[in-house]
Amino acid sequence: MRKIKTITVSHAYKPKFDHLVAHREQCGWKIVNPVTEHDVGHFVDMAIEQRPILYTSISGILYPHDDKYQSEAVDAYHAGKFTDIQFISTAVQNLIALLDSTETKLKVHSMWRYRLYGETEQMRQLFLKNSFQPHHLHPKFFVPFKGRDGFKELDISFSVSDDALINIVLDTCQLGLSSPFVSHKVQSASKGLSSGDIDVIRRLIEELLM
Repeated sequence: MRKIKTITVSHAYKPKFDHLVAHREQCGWKIVNPVTEHDVGHFVDMAIEQRPILYTSISGILYPHDDKYQSEAVDAYHAGKFTDIQFISTAVQNLIALLDSTETKLKVHSMWRYRLYGETEQMRQLFLKNSFQPHHLHPKFFVPFKGRDGFKELDISFSVSDDALINIVLDTCQLGLSSPFVSHKVQSASKGLSSGDIDVIRRLIEELLM
């Protein structure tokens, strides 16, 4: 489920034009034909491949939500064994099947990110050690926190990327996010992401892409 989006970047002033093109390239856009120059300025066509983007929390989706397991996860983090934490195997299998069948890319917005300030690679390694593959993860996989106060701790609006065709957020509660996010509340926070959740999410992706 991919779509190629194209734009034309133009500007009369060459240094400004170069800056605009460089910024787009940093966001994942690619030049698709040579730069042209006319009396009114400089022009180039750029394209980006868009896919559905799935944001996931961890607790209640990929890892048990109860206090016992949460405490064990904190202990593992303090012991320097964060990447050894084991996800719920059925939840992982369900999510991987969805990613593979819909060509969706994964981002993680878990509240665990508050323990990993400046250590974002640990989150990536945690997912890779739990059977996810590099191609499942979005290049900007780890969504950092924006602020520590209660109004900003759930904010992920700044993480929307140009290659997102749609943005679906998985969590154990309705986060009340505004467009361009669509939320899905998992059916059971105690059992993690189920096949029933996957069916709902798959239909949601299909509806949003119609």
